[in-house]
Amino acid sequence: GGATVTVQASSPACSTTTLADGRYTLSCIPYDTNFSLNISKAGYASTSSPVMRLTASASGLDYSLKGVAAVTLTGLSQTYDGTVKSVMVSTVPAGLAVTITYSGTPVAAGSYAVVASVADPRYTGSFSGTLVIAPAAANVTLGATAAAYNGVAKSMTVTTVPAGLAVAVTYNGSATLPTAAGTYAVVATVTDPNYTGRASGTLTITPPPALSDLVVTTVTVSKSGTRGKTIKVSATVKNQGTASATASTLSLYLSVDTVIVTTDTRLGAVAIPSLAAGASKAVTTTVTIPSTLAAGSYTIGAIADSALVVVESNEANNALAGGKITVK
Repeated sequence: GGATVTVQASSPACSTTTLADGRYTLSCIPYDTNFSLNISKAGYASTSSPVMRLTASASGLDYSLKGVAAVTLTGLSQTYDGTVKSVMVSTVPAGLAVTITYSGTPVAAGSYAVVASVADPRYTGSFSGTLVIAPAAANVTLGATAAAYNGVAKSMTVTTVPAGLAVAVTYNGSATLPTAAGTYAVVATVTDPNYTGRASGTLTITPPPALSDLVVTTVTVSKSGTRGKTIKVSATVKNQGTASATASTLSLYLSVDTVIVTTDTRLGAVAIPSLAAGASKAVTTTVTIPSTLAAGSYTIGAIADSALVVVESNEANNALAGGKITVK
């Protein structure tokens, strides 16, 4: 009752009459014509009939008006925790049945379109919104901040809570691991889409300590020699390190091959004074070929710091093989 009824007809004009019980009569001249009804009332959703044809027997047309309900969504901003999220809905009038749909399963961090539609047959109403699941905060911790230079690329350990999250680490803005001695700004950023977090710090690669490094650069001998007799051997020792070398011993050997080791036949030794970084010392000495040595061809060789009294940056480069000598 109290509704305003509008009648639209193709031809000719139709008229309505309001009855006391809230019903309406429809008159069209001629009666055999097409028409549709548009029914509206304040506070209700309007409704329209399909196009119908009025005939002499047309009667009992019944159209109901639905009330317009207000729909409100809350909980549209949430934080990822690995569980399926849902929004809360309220209606006016309160307690109406509502159907809620999402554009996907709302678990992972991201945005989801939400539509809530009233499912009560007496009312109509809907609301559209966006559920935003924000990434959860992760704790990021950097490990040791110092390492000693050894020519190998260095990396800083990173741990996360929750454990095992993917993390991108940069050193002075580059993903390349640093090798050279120096100070590097480190930034570790969580790349897991469901979490956010970062930590920054400094990695310091300390330079190696200044050490000496003794090498034999030359060792020469005469072409031949006789068992039990003396020969002259010349050699040069160089300190190619970055620190002074204390006094050391240069040992001379005859070897059956070109690999000079301390188990070869030792001919003698020469004292080498302290050498500054970059300095060299040339020596010549007379040694005796052992009378028990078998005749044959040998390689003359020398080992710097044969007594291993000098701390060096490289202890594996002290030996050098020279030329051949025929022993008779």
